[in-house]
Amino acid sequence: MNLKKDLPDLIAAGIIDETTAQNIQEYYQKKENESPNKLVIAFGIIGAVLVGLGIILIVAHNWDYFPRTVKIGIAFLPVLLGLLFSGIAVFKKKGNIGWIEGSAVFLVLSIGACISLISQTYQVSGTLSSFLFTWLLLSLPVFYVLDSVIAAILFLIGITAYQITTVYNYPKQEDLYYWIFLLTLIPYYYYLILKQPTSNAVSAFNWLLPISITISLGGFAHHNEEWLFIGYMSLFSLFYLIGKLDVLLKTNPSIMVLDLLEQ
Repeated sequence: MNLKKDLPDLIAAGIIDETTAQNIQEYYQKKENESPNKLVIAFGIIGAVLVGLGIILIVAHNWDYFPRTVKIGIAFLPVLLGLLFSGIAVFKKKGNIGWIEGSAVFLVLSIGACISLISQTYQVSGTLSSFLFTWLLLSLPVFYVLDSVIAAILFLIGITAYQITTVYNYPKQEDLYYWIFLLTLIPYYYYLILKQPTSNAVSAFNWLLPISITISLGGFAHHNEEWLFIGYMSLFSLFYLIGKLDVLLKTNPSIMVLDLLEQ
């Protein structure tokens, strides 16, 4: 049933008057204007990803032919563009979720590309975990400053990948930086719950956070294998109890791909 289409019939039947019909029309028009175009947002994010990856591919193909000064400039150029787009999103396109999410994703990818190019230019040796650590550390402010859900999700995926490369690779080593990174993400997750608990962004975090913690808890098994079973049973019990909290019972359990961008 489309109430807007039925307004003339309701007026003709004497159920509502012209003033009420006008108020209803204005209400739905305002609601449509305020709701983001999720398809545009999705294409904006995909476009930012493709542009970022395209720049990386073009530069990588011609990298050996550039002098060092040009390499440094190319390395920092995407980051500067990402900062420029982010500034436009914050000050000129405030409230435009497509601009915010697209610029945030582009900036996060640009930071990773810059680290890689600088490391290659100066022949800086390192491991994948050290690269991810630096990338995550520099990307941490992005989702807070821009209020970007996708950047926060990428950060969560990134810290999970960091934990896997650190504690599950050979030689194994215990590392607490994952848990520190996770603690920095929790306030934003709580902010999303307070802002719009039924949004699919919150639903995504409701799924991804437990998955990430479940994967990462095994890192403590390096010297304490006999406690791992008890640890996981305690963790799953904690998940169950947290899921029964009133603030989480109000959240939407479903996740739609396009609705994930809903704030």
